[in-house]
Amino acid sequence: MTTTTKKLAPFLLALATAAACQHSSDTDASTEAPGTRRVLVVPAQDVLQVAADEDAARREREAQTPVETTTEPAPEPIAPLVTEADRAFLRDAMLDAQIEIALGETALQYAERDDVKAFARMMVDDHTAASMQLAQLAGELNVTLPADSNDRLARRRADLAQWHGRRFDRVYAERMVAAHVEAVEAVRLVANSGTQPELRGWAEKTLPTLEEHLQHAQKLLRDIPTEPVARR
Repeated sequence: MTTTTKKLAPFLLALATAAACQHSSDTDASTEAPGTRRVLVVPAQDVLQVAADEDAARREREAQTPVETTTEPAPEPIAPLVTEADRAFLRDAMLDAQIEIALGETALQYAERDDVKAFARMMVDDHTAASMQLAQLAGELNVTLPADSNDRLARRRADLAQWHGRRFDRVYAERMVAAHVEAVEAVRLVANSGTQPELRGWAEKTLPTLEEHLQHAQKLLRDIPTEPVARR
């Protein structure tokens, strides 16, 4: 028995009873007194059909009625966890890149050897690209970089520019070796054990370039003969 039939069972029972009464009334119709009021009884099958039609119509209305859904707002993205060590690394890496650019520009102006000038050009180009990457990364990680380091850079330029000739070339090569030894060590540490994904990814990508710079600077230092100290 269907659910609809179960719901209509009491009603159908009443109809059956009414139908029986109607049959009895028809049988005794000839004996009814004139003026007696008779009750009109609807056939059971007609009532059943009406009920089925109403049930089908109700189901159709329910199917066509759009279901209201509540759209929850999308959760805000969680900012990547950045430790104080990560912030310090970003600041130091940016400052180192700026120093390499400044000293490279100074070497382009004062270097004597062509290979030293070529290395200086590579320093300017590669560290300019690195500084742009670091600035973008700092923005994504909400890390504030030093606003102004012009005074420090000016002092580093002046300190290097006091040398001349091949002595300038050698001093520049010495400083590039020392700077890149420290840079390779710091970046390798983050590449191997950093916990901030974006920062670690940058370190992994940048480490081979810094290692190449170190090897190049070491070769320059071997190729440049030692000369008596001479200042400008």
